[in-house]
Amino acid sequence: MSETVTLTQEQLDSIVAGSINKYIEAQKESEKKEQEKEIKQVSEEAKEKLEAEKEEQASRAELEQAIKFNMDIKKFVDDNAAILPPESKKILETIDGKKYASEKDKANEVRKGLIDSFIALKDNIDILPATQKAQVEKYKNLTEDEKLKQAPYFWGIVDVGTNNKVLMRRANQQNQAGGSDDAFEKRFLETAKNKFKRSK
Repeated sequence: MSETVTLTQEQLDSIVAGSINKYIEAQKESEKKEQEKEIKQVSEEAKEKLEAEKEEQASRAELEQAIKFNMDIKKFVDDNAAILPPESKKILETIDGKKYASEKDKANEVRKGLIDSFIALKDNIDILPATQKAQVEKYKNLTEDEKLKQAPYFWGIVDVGTNNKVLMRRANQQNQAGGSDDAFEKRFLETAKNKFKRSK
């Protein structure tokens, strides 16, 4: 027969208290983990909202830029008709005759069309600074879809190239008139440099 163990009231109270303390500690630990989980969820939710807001702001900025570009591009082409490829106006007319899902899609189509046309002429590439010539090579290696998506990034090829050709024509006119071109050349290089920075 096994011996019967008799506990004193003090021992029994001690065991009960120990069990209760363990239960309380377990509850506290569970509550702590639940709180940490909730805090993490709130933090992740806040981060997701912040990212969503950033994306919305970026999309709004892109849309505003696209609308402005579409409004200004006709004047840009008209003002530089003697410099841009002769088909530039036809590119605009063709795109104006189509429907696009958004102003951004239309702007990218215009940019791509004018970039493709501009770099098709070797003289236009030759007038570019080295950094922009590198951009031309990157652009040429893209797929047609990527060219369309990244057209805003490469628009500086046309913007800077056109500006450089304008300045070069003025410099040639000044030389033919017998004027000194040192100051003009310095201004030409500085303007081209600043123009490239703004187009990045």
